[in-house]
Amino acid sequence: MNLSICPLLLVALTRLLSAPPALAQAVPQAPPAAPVAPVLRTFARDELYFGLSKPDGTPVSDQEWQDYLAEVVTPRFPDGLTVIEANGQFRPPGGSLVRERSRVIVLLYPSTPTTALAIGELVREYKRRFRQLSVLYVHDTVQAAF
Repeated sequence: MNLSICPLLLVALTRLLSAPPALAQAVPQAPPAAPVAPVLRTFARDELYFGLSKPDGTPVSDQEWQDYLAEVVTPRFPDGLTVIEANGQFRPPGGSLVRERSRVIVLLYPSTPTTALAIGELVREYKRRFRQLSVLYVHDTVQAAF
């Protein structure tokens, strides 16, 4: 055997053994997923503020509130809503500052003439049922995605 070929063979074997496996090079890596923007749609966004003190000084009970939600609100807005417990204050005409527990209902829905009427029904029924002077109603149009 020619001894001058041995060092070349040794170099070739060293390179071959230190090279990464061919299989690892052949498997392509998936590119990172591109972020996907949410698809926004136009909704009406309403907030209704309900005082929980009746004129005689008694509170609207939790059961009365749940009954109002079940009988009046949910049938008109069955797709969902948010109820937030709050503390509010206001000054009635000719009166002094009143502080009371409150609840806020937040609604997001596709606006239609029917839903506008439904909001009026929510306000009228709460005022009638609990002898309230008013229900604060805030309306806006927003973009939202679910």
